[in-house]
Amino acid sequence: MALHGCTAIATGSGPVRCLLSKPKPLALWIGTRKHPSTVSVTLDGTPIDAAITGSPTGLLVKVEPAVDRGLLLLQDPEGQRWSVALEPLSPNYQAARKQAVAEARAGENARAQETLTLALAVQHPPPEALLLRCVAAQIAYSSGDLDAVLAAPGEIEALLGESPLRPVSCIAEAHMQAAFVLLDQRPDFDVAEAHIAAAEAEQAHDLQAQIGTLYLRGVLEHRLGRVDESLRAFEASAALADRFDAPQRFAAARVMQAVALARLGRFAEAEAIA
Repeated sequence: MALHGCTAIATGSGPVRCLLSKPKPLALWIGTRKHPSTVSVTLDGTPIDAAITGSPTGLLVKVEPAVDRGLLLLQDPEGQRWSVALEPLSPNYQAARKQAVAEARAGENARAQETLTLALAVQHPPPEALLLRCVAAQIAYSSGDLDAVLAAPGEIEALLGESPLRPVSCIAEAHMQAAFVLLDQRPDFDVAEAHIAAAEAEQAHDLQAQIGTLYLRGVLEHRLGRVDESLRAFEASAALADRFDAPQRFAAARVMQAVALARLGRFAEAEAIA
């Protein structure tokens, strides 16, 4: 089962964790070949409302839990179960992240990184220390610190042994950021592909990462001149983004889809979606 709407996603012993800064709407996708036609949904044993939509490729379940902690359980009529543990991020983590992001948006990137360094000196529940390093990587990416962006995946991976939880969404994002730099600003397609593959290895439960890696695959194939392959990747990324209400990613994939169509001489189709 894959998730959309979590602040972060982590795996470890037990169910996948959906880490939240506050209660918020969530989308859950059961994308198996023999997916159920419907499911019941409970939170800590209490039934909750869910919007359920079936398709040939999977079952989409949208819920709006009123709390940020509890066990979300989906069960089909035959008794098969899928579970997600909702867990709140600590106030210390949220405060540090909020302050650092605000400082970065104000152009105070050095101060933002200092805020995160100070926050890392305080003990956090796992895997929040790793998530703070991912925030640092995001700020480096937005500020154009390309060396830090490229170093971030290795630095985060090196610290994983210290955490009982693996922050898969954070790791995937760090690899995707590095891949984008290597596709666009410091071209190295072989290393970019390795980062995309590393992100794909983390994306099973993370729909946002699946949208992003498909897009990056499309960019890579486009750069390599394999336009047919790039078109398929952009189409898949756009379809997934549209299904899970990710408008910015949908728009980005559609633009590149139009570019690929134009390169293939399919101008009417390109104009129709541009």
